[in-house]
Amino acid sequence: MFPQTSSNSDGHLIHLLFIAAILALGTTVLNAYHTSHLRSQMLASRNLKEYSYLGDNFPPRIPRNIQPAVMSILNGSDIYPLEDDRKWASVVPPGHGFVRMGSTGRPFAISMGHQLHCLNGIRFAYIAARDNIFSDPDEITASFNHANHCFDLIRQSILCNADTTLVPTGESGTPGTLYGTLHRCRDWTQVRSFMASNQKHWKGVPLEPDSKLSPRYADFRSSYRTISR
Repeated sequence: MFPQTSSNSDGHLIHLLFIAAILALGTTVLNAYHTSHLRSQMLASRNLKEYSYLGDNFPPRIPRNIQPAVMSILNGSDIYPLEDDRKWASVVPPGHGFVRMGSTGRPFAISMGHQLHCLNGIRFAYIAARDNIFSDPDEITASFNHANHCFDLIRQSILCNADTTLVPTGESGTPGTLYGTLHRCRDWTQVRSFMASNQKHWKGVPLEPDSKLSPRYADFRSSYRTISR
């Protein structure tokens, strides 16, 4: 009987080669991930620097990764009564939802801020019509024109977000109460934080004297004051 030294050596060698292959594969995957991560960071950084914020040369969203959040829908009609202007004014983000971007500080409206501004505008138009606040027919027309614009903006925003949360039906087969249902959202507090820090950064810095800026920052602010007085 001969010793099985060759067979044992071959088995040991195969075992070592297998371990080496696994380590090599792991190293390759890690290197690929690291390279991809660095590349994505470089591209993101480069893309941010490439935007001039002139004309149509600007990013589609704010340069911040907004984290997901969950909202439990509550009955807030007693927290935000329609007649409470102060409470509803607090819903609209700081600076009416405007930020300034790029080296020249071009003004932009963030969609969330514009939508909340519109919601408050519809509320005010309803209160004004109900309580006969306006005596001038032109003010009534302006208020309802603004409300019409806002209704359509909110309609499109609802379709864009397409909330697919299931709402159980009531006994009659119609949609039941939304209260208590959990909705997957994005953390709106992070958006407000971005607005606040951006406005703090640009505080006291005058706008560029460029009549082609869009949206018209001053016009939008003045229209907000008119509808929310």
